[in-house]
Amino acid sequence: MLQIARWFLFSFAFSAIAANAGTLAVNTAEGQIKMDGDSVKVSYAYGWQIPEPFGSRQLHTYVLFSDLPLDTNKLDHYQSMAFAVGNMARAKGAKFMEVELEADEKELHYVFPSAAAEAVILGQFSTIKVPAPKVSKGRDGLLTIRIENEQPLEYSKGIDKGKGKLTYSLSAAFQLADRTAKGAPLPAGGGAPGQAYLALHAARLKSDFTTMTKLMDDLNAAELREMRKDPNFKVVFANMLKQIPRALQVTGGLMDGNNALLESYGKRPDGKEMQAGVYMVKENGTWKLAEELAKD
Repeated sequence: MLQIARWFLFSFAFSAIAANAGTLAVNTAEGQIKMDGDSVKVSYAYGWQIPEPFGSRQLHTYVLFSDLPLDTNKLDHYQSMAFAVGNMARAKGAKFMEVELEADEKELHYVFPSAAAEAVILGQFSTIKVPAPKVSKGRDGLLTIRIENEQPLEYSKGIDKGKGKLTYSLSAAFQLADRTAKGAPLPAGGGAPGQAYLALHAARLKSDFTTMTKLMDDLNAAELREMRKDPNFKVVFANMLKQIPRALQVTGGLMDGNNALLESYGKRPDGKEMQAGVYMVKENGTWKLAEELAKD
C-alpha cells in the first residue's frame, strides 16, 4: 500500500459550460467547471495513464483540466500526481479538476476537484454514474475528450455546511505523458542528490527546521513554515518522527539534469521495513526535496 507524504493541504472552488476539442492545440482545454456557484474557465490539459492498482491491472487514463498552465516537467517527474498538481497550483493560484476514465473509457470512475473538498466528495462521486466521456484518437496520437453532465452532482460540503453542486462541460486535446523514470543511473548513496536527502533526514530527526527548509524546494519550505504556526504542530511532528526510520540508505536512483529520483530503504522503530521513492530538484545550485513517497 502506498502512503503519500504530503506537506500541504490545498483548497479551491470551481465551475462549467461547453467547448469543442476539435480545434484545440495539444495539451489545451476549453470549458468551465462550476462548484456551488463559483466558476472558472479552463485552458490547460494534461493526460497520463497508470495501471489499475487491483485486479486486472488494466490501464486507467487520467486527465487534468486547469485554468493555468502548470510545469509539465514537474508533472512528468512527480510520482504522486495530487502532490505535484497541488504544489504547483498553490504557487500559481490555479484551479483544477481531475477525471479518471475506466480502462474501457466508457464511463468516468472519478470526477472531482483536486482540493481539500476531495476528502468530502470523492467517496460519493466515485459511485455516481455520469454521462460517458467522448474520447477519440487521431492518427498523430492526439487524444480528444469531451465530458459534461446535464444534472448537477450533489455533494456534502462538510459537517453543518449543507450541500453543494458540481457541474462541468469540458473539452481537451492531449497526448499521454511519458511518466517513466528517465536519466543516468546513480550509484548506491545517490550521489549529490542522495547526500542532500540524507542531510534533510538527519535534520528532520533533530527537528532542525532551519536546515530542513534549506533542503526542501521552495513550495515545501513555505508550507513547512506555515504549518509551524499551528499550535498542534509540535505534537503532530513528534508523532510522525516515531513512525519513520532513524537510519536511511539510498540504494540508487536516476538523475536527469536538475531532477533526480532516488530509492531509499530503512526500518521503522517498530521493525517494519520501509522503502520510499524520493523526488529531488536542483534549485539555485542546491539539491532539495520535492516529494517523498513511502512504499510499505
